[in-house]
Formats: sequence, C-alpha cells, structure tokens
Amino acid sequence: MTEQLSKTKTGLLQPLLFAVTTWPWIHAEGAADMSGRAYEQLGVQVEIVKMPETCTEKVREGDSVSIHHKGFFGDVQIDSDGGKPLDVVVGSRHVLEGMERGMIGQCLGEVRKISMPPELGFDKPGMNFKHKPVPDGSTVTYEIEIVKIAPRPGSLQYALQPVLKFLSNHLITFSVLLVGGGLWYFHQARAQEAVKARRRKSQVSTIKRAVNANSSSTTAAKRRGKKGRNNSND
Repeated sequence: MTEQLSKTKTGLLQPLLFAVTTWPWIHAEGAADMSGRAYEQLGVQVEIVKMPETCTEKVREGDSVSIHHKGFFGDVQIDSDGGKPLDVVVGSRHVLEGMERGMIGQCLGEVRKISMPPELGFDKPGMNFKHKPVPDGSTVTYEIEIVKIAPRPGSLQYALQPVLKFLSNHLITFSVLLVGGGLWYFHQARAQEAVKARRRKSQVSTIKRAVNANSSSTTAAKRRGKKGRNNSND
C-alpha cells in the first residue's frame, strides 16, 4: 500500500516538476535573447536556435501545425522537407515521437534543434520504416521551425474559418463586385452632381430673367411718369 501511494505521488509530481523546470524557457514571451539556450523536455534535448521578437502562439498537444524540418545524424543530413512545409498533428505519431515532444511549447516562428534518443527516434517500437536512414541505436537531431499553427476548436479564428475560406475561394468575384460597385457609385455621384449643377444654372437664369424683367418694368414706369409730368407742364 505504501509503495503504491509512493508511485501515485511520483506520477502526480512529474508533470508539476516538468512545468516548473521548463516554464522559464517555454513560456517566455518574446524572449529573443533565449537563442542558444538548451534544456531537457519530455525526454529530448531542446536547443533554441531562433526565437521570434514576440511569441503570439505556442504549440500544444493535438495542434495541427505546419513545419519546416531537417534531420541530422551527426553532421550528415538524413531528412528534409525540400522547402515545402510539412503538416503535422502533434501527438498523432505521424512523425518521430521525439520531434513531437520537442515541439510542445514551441512558438510560432521559433526554430529549435531537438535531439532525441533512439527509442524516441527511429528505434521507436511500432515504427516500421522501409528504409531506415540510420543504424540501430542512433541518436538523431531535427531542426524544426513552426511556420503555422491552425486555429483551435472553440476559438474565434476557428469559427471564422468557413467564412474566410468562402471569401478566399470567391476572391475574384468579390473583387469584381467591389470594383464594379465603386465605379457605379462614382458614376452615380458624378451624374447627381451634373443634375445639381444644371438645376443651379437654371435657378440662376430664372433669377436673372426676373431681375431683368423687374428692372425693365421699373424703367418703363419711370419713363411713363416723366412723360406725364412733361404733358402737365405743357
């Protein structure tokens, strides 16, 4: 009973000890001066090659990520993505388990070197390699850069994905509609301005005619009054 309790306590303490020992490294936001730091994480050795200025997102178990990677056995390169990002679901074991363990807590844009023992690399039981690139019992190192972390279920980005995908698929259509709508609005505005200008011109002409007519009437009245006075004098 005592031995069983001891094992239970140890099992409970291990995640806590891991969190305490790795928290300063994994959760430092924008710690660009962390480049070159090395530490152990979940049975693999991690070396930070490049840290982004700000750490906006970190990899978690179950995340869908896109990575650039290069694999090395000593100084010999044994694996590469050829410049095309590889899509990985962390924890699905579609890549070496040591790679997945080393990516936990990695920032978007961060570059890490992950050195893994044979049992977490190419000697992992159940991993059936057709062409094993290294001898049995080999420690390998992978340089990994996180280039994308897919939105997680429940997040606003995840909820907006269908809308963004729809807009992306119909970008040309929306662009044409937007440009066409802008041109139509511009044409309508110009036409309304032209109508207003004609109305103002017509109003000005009407006012001028009214003023001229009033002036003519006043002049004629003055002439008639003067003529009447002249006749009276005669």
